[in-house]
Amino acid sequence: DLTERDDTILYFMGLGRSYVMAPSAIDAGTLGKEPVGSGPYTLDSTTSVAGSEYHFTKVADYWDAATYPFQTLAIFPILDATARHNAMLSGQINVNYGDVTNLDQAKQQGWNIAERVSGWVGLQFTDHTGAKVEALGKTEVRQALNYAFDGAAILQAVGSGAGVVTNQVFPDGGATNDASLNDMYAFNVAKAKELLADAGYPNGFTVMMPIAPIFAQWQPSAEQALTDIGVTVTWDQMQQPDYQLNAASYPMFIAFLAMDGNSVATVARQVTSKQWFNPAPDYASFPEVASIVDEINTTTGDEQASAIADLNTKLTELAWWSVWYQANNTYYSVPGITVQPVIGMMFPTLRYIQHG
Repeated sequence: DLTERDDTILYFMGLGRSYVMAPSAIDAGTLGKEPVGSGPYTLDSTTSVAGSEYHFTKVADYWDAATYPFQTLAIFPILDATARHNAMLSGQINVNYGDVTNLDQAKQQGWNIAERVSGWVGLQFTDHTGAKVEALGKTEVRQALNYAFDGAAILQAVGSGAGVVTNQVFPDGGATNDASLNDMYAFNVAKAKELLADAGYPNGFTVMMPIAPIFAQWQPSAEQALTDIGVTVTWDQMQQPDYQLNAASYPMFIAFLAMDGNSVATVARQVTSKQWFNPAPDYASFPEVASIVDEINTTTGDEQASAIADLNTKLTELAWWSVWYQANNTYYSVPGITVQPVIGMMFPTLRYIQHG
């Protein structure tokens, strides 16, 4: 029973973020070691080693048995990309969340390769009203920050070309992503400087941004692009856990944010709801945005889809973000096993891993 309308609930449940578990096991607090659920497999606690390897056997007479072709399976939580790759080379594993730098070797091995955009890379603005840095409250300044970045060059240099250049947060190839908008901020330093001057900042402005080791790979590109248009950045060094806790307190920061395959969920997560990267959504301060959001929340079907498309266009025009590109998730699998990438899942659930 919901207290208000929520168009995203079935989508998020379907992503595997919701589970049906036995209330008795929940109450006992034993789910971590002896899960009692409704899935197609049961954990073999006799051969599994917590944190190292987990072995499963298929449930006899499972109601959807055809969707899960493997009688047994093992999951190895190997965090290091090189170690995962070596494990696959040695035959220890046959499906791997792949590192794009190993793409050529994967081809040489004859592995299946599946790729799909998963997250966007760029600058997240948390200060569209200029409360922290006055300049960011001006649309022309945010537009200048879009023109300043050569997304194609950054994708090639940092992302090894594994992705799609776009200035939108709606996934490439999805129903809402509008390819005609992708040229709106074609790399143009002169245009960026012109917009800054028009906004009253001919000499740029100063800003402090956080930086953590995982984002350091994009720091030189950001530093160069901002310097070229006169924006002076002071970098506040921090570790990754602190970055997620504190980055959104800065007026803008380098982000790699997961995307959703559902357009309504994209609106909710990227624009209207509180998230770690957007703790104080300010869309209501922009009547032209708020009115479209209200239309999205009160319509259905084609009317709602049209409103979401209008919102995408409006947010792009307002330079709500500075998106450089959308990065791919890459998966390798041995011949005979295929993986279907799913936007919104870092690693697809078992129904998307099949014989083939």
